[in-house]
Amino acid sequence: MTLQEQGDIIAGKYRVSSLLGAGGLGEVFLCHDIETETPVAIKRLKNDITVPQAVIDQTQREAKILSSLRHRNIIRILDFGLDRKGFYFVLEFVDGPSLADVISQAPLPVHVFLNVASQSLEGLSAAHRKGLLHLDIKPANLMLHLYPSEDYVVKILDFGVAKFAEEAAQEVDEDEETFGSIFYISPEQLNQQPFDTRADIYSLGHVLYHSLTGHIAWPTLREPLDLVNAHLFTPPTRIEELVEGIDPELCEWIYWLLAKNPDDRPANAQAALAVLTKIILRLKKEEDPDTFTEELHIPEVDYAQDAPPAHTEVASRKKNKNNLFDFFKKKQ
Repeated sequence: MTLQEQGDIIAGKYRVSSLLGAGGLGEVFLCHDIETETPVAIKRLKNDITVPQAVIDQTQREAKILSSLRHRNIIRILDFGLDRKGFYFVLEFVDGPSLADVISQAPLPVHVFLNVASQSLEGLSAAHRKGLLHLDIKPANLMLHLYPSEDYVVKILDFGVAKFAEEAAQEVDEDEETFGSIFYISPEQLNQQPFDTRADIYSLGHVLYHSLTGHIAWPTLREPLDLVNAHLFTPPTRIEELVEGIDPELCEWIYWLLAKNPDDRPANAQAALAVLTKIILRLKKEEDPDTFTEELHIPEVDYAQDAPPAHTEVASRKKNKNNLFDFFKKKQ
């Protein structure tokens, strides 16, 4: 039995249409605003003894933080509250596949990869400027909002394990839960050391590696302990071995994000985006030098950081997964 049934009314103004997804701690429903018929997603936390108070407090914090964020690459929160069934918050409905759906079909073409990487960094930069860490960046948490024009916008969602940067900078208690997917989590999180925005950059680096190559950074590993040791000690498999003809500078940029030591990564998302934008400009110029114009804006960086070493109607969410990659393949 789900927490809500079709036709239920939440907060006197949202009608439940269907269940979108469920997890150990809560469920997400497709709902419609009764007055405007606007689709929204409502995330409701399970209201029983199996849900720790810390999780409820964390979810309330998530709602307050997200309500202060206004950025095209971060899922927007519209409303939140507490009723007899527990805590809920109302989110912008993202109609489209997750990045996990897309790359389960095939790796991203380079042109699509560059766009997804840029938009993801834009969203992270906006969150980091608010002093907010995500701490669970993974392909399933990057949604691709599709438009009839065949354009798309990356939306970062599920800040359910987010913390303020100043809180995370404190010493981490040994008993504190380690957040993040084992495939993408940063070494400092695994070591339960203080972490900052560079933990998100590391996780995004692994997501981007997976998106470009079709594999995690250590393709043969699956056991949790092996993956932990790999994050701590093992360099990633060389991208050049997995993707024929890939640009060497782009590979080095990804390795920069994947550095084990946070001090060896980009100082922040803006620094990573600035270098990526220069790579994009160079690739566009090499592809078509006769018509090339520098239409891309290179973001300003808050503080200096070394570059990597040289070496609306929307498409239906129910679209057949087998067609997802075809859509993005057109973006080349």
